[in-house]
Amino acid sequence: MARPSPKSSTEPGKQPVDLSRLQIQRNPDGKVKVGGLPWIRILVVLVLAGVAFLFRDQILGAVDEARGTEVRTVRAQRVGPGAQEEGQVSANGYVVADRIASLATVLSGRLVELNAQEGDRVQENQVVARIQYDDFATELARATKAKAAAEARVRSASADHEAAKRDLPRLEKAIEIQQKLLDQTRETKARLDREVERNRVLREQKRIDEGTWDRVQTEARVAAIAELAAERRLDERGAALSQWRAQIASLASRVEVAQADVATATQAVGFAQIQLDKTKIVAPFTGIVIRKDAEKGEVIAPLAAGNSRGSVVTIVDPKSFEIQVELSERRLLKVKEGDRATVVLEADPDTGYGATVRKIWPRAERSKGTIELRVRLDDQPAILRPDMAARVTFAGKAKADATEEAKKAFVTVPQAVVRKVGDTAFVFVLRGDTVNRTQVTLGEAQGQIVVIESGLEGGETLVLDPPAELKDGDTVRVDTGS
Repeated sequence: MARPSPKSSTEPGKQPVDLSRLQIQRNPDGKVKVGGLPWIRILVVLVLAGVAFLFRDQILGAVDEARGTEVRTVRAQRVGPGAQEEGQVSANGYVVADRIASLATVLSGRLVELNAQEGDRVQENQVVARIQYDDFATELARATKAKAAAEARVRSASADHEAAKRDLPRLEKAIEIQQKLLDQTRETKARLDREVERNRVLREQKRIDEGTWDRVQTEARVAAIAELAAERRLDERGAALSQWRAQIASLASRVEVAQADVATATQAVGFAQIQLDKTKIVAPFTGIVIRKDAEKGEVIAPLAAGNSRGSVVTIVDPKSFEIQVELSERRLLKVKEGDRATVVLEADPDTGYGATVRKIWPRAERSKGTIELRVRLDDQPAILRPDMAARVTFAGKAKADATEEAKKAFVTVPQAVVRKVGDTAFVFVLRGDTVNRTQVTLGEAQGQIVVIESGLEGGETLVLDPPAELKDGDTVRVDTGS
């Protein structure tokens, strides 16, 4: 007889309750189910759980054995060059140039030439750039032409002056000859005057005839006329000589005036040349362009204002690179000028460079409590660039002969990670959950630490106190210490 389905019970204000969910479920074969799981399955699960509980230690041991040998690990340490030792001082710094110049011109003008870009190497006195120079070139050409004209006047006046001076000896010689002629004429006149006087007595005594007396008087008169003519000619030649000398003096004055004009024109040419040279922006030393500050077409002015530029390029002397360090005041007494140091560049952390403290600034930075130092490298590596970061370790004067090995990075590991077979040393490097046997070359040992010269790069995870049975490729698990 079929049972009636249970009715749903309802009460006013409540949801109806479905009582059919309380029925006992049966399989098609008539077996009873609880929640859909046969009773036999419940019994099996309970038995297995009890067995697992009783043999839990053995089961966990088997699982651990399957996971591999338990080991402890340690990392290989990479020690950078210049690592600070006890009692040493280290500080961060930056690469700076002791010789640096921003190139500009004292004149204002538009930039028409730019012959260097960032990274270019420029030579001392090389024209790096130039502002507009047409007007200065025109003024130089005008001054040069005026100077050439003045020099031509000097040459002309000098030629005339020299020619006049060459005629001077001839005039002086003519005067000398005329003077001799005058002297001879005077002697002749004096002799004839004496002859007249002697013959006058003879004439009074009637001892000479009238013809002889007339002849003597005529000769005396002719001699007097000749003397007057000689004197006149001498005076004429003297006047000509004086006039010629005045001409020579005038020509000399012309030469001096022309020479003064040349001097003035030379100064004008020099000034125009200086102004023209000021349009050239020249490298004061051999260096490298690290910054371009202007472009062609922009206005360059000594005092940059508005849209004008104050400089064209900035160059540095790579030979003057050094490290700028700001050292705390508390450490100042530990560092002195001339002390040795090791510099490690951020760009090349595996290399240390020998250096010397070149200068300690005479004043401190109040706001920071630091004092600036400059450290000069022994050698200038090609990698150096302005503003590169660096770390400086000050070794003092006692460490002046630091070996090259101290300037290189190296790897250190505990002695306990190293195993030896004969002369071969090796370590186990953990990669994932397996180990790889890696051969290494041992260096200097310091206590429980040994230097690895080759075989490791630093940062590897190594097995500490590796078990004797551990082999290459074995699976291991790391003891976390928990």
